[in-house]
Amino acid sequence: MRLEALATSLILLVVGCASQPPAPSTPPQSPDGTNEIILTASLARADHQTYRKLPFTVPPGVQRMTVTLTYSGREKKTVVDLGLRDPQGVRGWSGGAKQTIEIAEAFATPSYRAGPLTPGRWSVILGVPNIRDGETSDVEVKVSLHSTFQNRTSVLSSDDLGQPTGRWRRGDLHMHTGHSDGTCANAHGFKIPCPVHKTVEAAAAAKLDFIAITDHNTLSQGPFISELQPAFPDLLIVPGMEVTTFFGHANALGLQAPIPFQLGHNELKDLSALLDTMGRQGALLSINHPRQPSGEACMGCGWTLETTPWDRVSAIEVVNGSSLRLGGAEGALSGIPFWTQLLRDGHRITAIGGSDNHDPTDAAGLRQSPVGVPTTYVWMNSLTQRGLLDGIASGRVFIDLKPGREKALSLSVNSSLGRSEMGQDAFLPQGETALATAAFEGVESGQAEFVSGGLDVTLAEGLANTARISLKNGASRGWIRVNIRSSAGDLILIGNPIYITDKANR
Repeated sequence: MRLEALATSLILLVVGCASQPPAPSTPPQSPDGTNEIILTASLARADHQTYRKLPFTVPPGVQRMTVTLTYSGREKKTVVDLGLRDPQGVRGWSGGAKQTIEIAEAFATPSYRAGPLTPGRWSVILGVPNIRDGETSDVEVKVSLHSTFQNRTSVLSSDDLGQPTGRWRRGDLHMHTGHSDGTCANAHGFKIPCPVHKTVEAAAAAKLDFIAITDHNTLSQGPFISELQPAFPDLLIVPGMEVTTFFGHANALGLQAPIPFQLGHNELKDLSALLDTMGRQGALLSINHPRQPSGEACMGCGWTLETTPWDRVSAIEVVNGSSLRLGGAEGALSGIPFWTQLLRDGHRITAIGGSDNHDPTDAAGLRQSPVGVPTTYVWMNSLTQRGLLDGIASGRVFIDLKPGREKALSLSVNSSLGRSEMGQDAFLPQGETALATAAFEGVESGQAEFVSGGLDVTLAEGLANTARISLKNGASRGWIRVNIRSSAGDLILIGNPIYITDKANR
C-alpha cells in the first residue's frame, strides 16, 4: 500500500508541475536591436475550447513588438486564436483573424491598443475554439522585441505597396484632421472634428499617390492610419506631426512615436535635440510656411528661430495652400525667397509644397486649399514610407501649382565629367561651360525659366529650354534650378536645384 501511495504522490507531483505556466522567457541580446523569443505549446483535444497563456518578459527600452503565430493541424480543422496581455491586462485580441500583429506607442495592428511597452511580465493568449478528438497541434509563437523604430513593416501595410521601379509620385505633405484643428460638417450641418477617413477619401478621390497627415503636436491619428492603410492600397498614408512652437512650425514626417514640441523649455532645449530624436525614428523635418506672419496675427506661424541648424534640415515648404490662396505662389507670404536665400548661403534643402488642408470635404476650395493643392511630385523608387522620405531627401522633387493633369519635370546638367539630374551634384571645372536642359510634360505652352546662384547663365541659341552655365569668377560652387511658366507668365512648376562644384572640390 505504501508503494502505491508513493507512486500516486509522485504522479500528482509531476502533473502539478506540468500544469504550472513556464517561467517567463528573457530575450537574448542581439547586435541589431531586435531580440527574438520563441514560445511553443503542444495542443490536444483536452485543450478544446480552452485558453492557454505563454508568458514572456519585456525588458526596459523596447519600442515596438511583433508577434507571429504559426500552428499545425489546419487541414484537420484545428483553430488557434491569438491575443496578448501586458502587465496591466488584456492588450488586444484578434482571434483567428490575424497571425501577425505589431504594437508600439503610437501605432498598433487593429484589434490591439497602441501605447508604451511597459517592462515586465507579458503573455501571449492562445484560444482553442476547435481541435478534434485524436488530433494534436504544434504551436510556435515568435515574439520580436525591437529597441529601434527602424524597419517597421507590419503596423503600416504601406510597406507592402512597394514597387521596385522608380517613377514620379504625387501627393500632399501637410494636412490636418480632427485630431488637431481639422473640422468638417456632419449630415446635419454641424461642425465636428473631422475624422481621418475623410482626409484619406479626399486624397484618393484626387488620385494622389501619397499623403502625410500632420496634426499639431500629436500622433493620436496613428491607430486610424494603421486601420485605413490596407483599405487604400494605392495611397501611401504617412504619419507625421506638425511640431507647433512659438518660433515656427515644422513637419516631422514618418514618425513612429510622439516627440517633444515645447521648444525652448526643459522638454526640448533646441532644434538639434529634436532632430536627434527624429533621427532615431528615421523621420524627416520640413520647415512649414516660413514667411507667414507671427505674433497675434498668426501665433508662431512664421519661422523665427535664429539658431536653426540648417545643414540638418531636409526640406522647406515654399508653397503653402493658405499663402497660395491669399497672395499666390510668389506673393508676400511666399516661402520661395526664404528658400532661395538658404541656397545662396550654401545650404542644400529640398523645396516642397503642402495644402495645409483643414477640411477635406471642401473639394471645390471655397474656404481653403483643397487636399492636393499644391501637389508635390517626388521621384520614388518604391511606394513606401522609406521610398518617400528618401525621395524628398534626394532633392528629386518638384511642385505643381496647377493640379489637374499629371506632370513631369526634369533638369539635367551635361559637362565633360558626366550628366547630373535634379538634386545631384554636377562637377564643373573652372572656365568650363556645361549645358543645363529642362524637359517637362503636362503643361501647355510652357516656358522654362532658369534660376541660379554662383553661376553665369545664358540661354543656348537654337536649343529649346537649354542654358549654357559656368561658375562665376572666383566661385567654387553654385546651383541651378528651373521654373515652368505659362505663356502668360504664371508660375506652374517649381523645380529643385542641381548643385555645381568645381573639380577641386570633388
